[in-house]
Amino acid sequence: MWFERWAAISARIAGLMDAGNLMALTLAGTRTDDFAIGKKWIVPELAALKAELQQFTTEHCEELPATAGAALKRFLDRAGTGSGIEGSANIQAIMPFVVFRSEFEYLIRDRELEARTLTELAFEHLARLLAVDGETRAVAEGVRGARDALRAAWRCTSS
Repeated sequence: MWFERWAAISARIAGLMDAGNLMALTLAGTRTDDFAIGKKWIVPELAALKAELQQFTTEHCEELPATAGAALKRFLDRAGTGSGIEGSANIQAIMPFVVFRSEFEYLIRDRELEARTLTELAFEHLARLLAVDGETRAVAEGVRGARDALRAAWRCTSS
């Protein structure tokens, strides 16, 4: 399923964001990438991640919400991997991946599931309230009695 595959890709982007943050902190003091971490580790990971996103698009784009598929294609058209950048500046290539991740996750969230979850939560709250609050329970029983009386009256008039 595409959603599980996306979760793995999203975690990969989050890991790169953490690596970029750590690298930025270490560069704040030295200003040089003495071990070429950006070129040897970050750039190849960005290239592999972009290739994985291209494969994800090929395999799952039709299953995605239209707006999410469009955002994915737009990202792939624009995003670089930092391979042409020398020195420590190539960690900046992580940012478009992070921005894309945020946009994509917003676009794929299941609004219907969120609404169902909120409705279920409301009913759970009501059930608990009825169990512990006698006054609320009495009101609910009165409403139920009135509803039953209306149903009985309606049946009598419609016969």
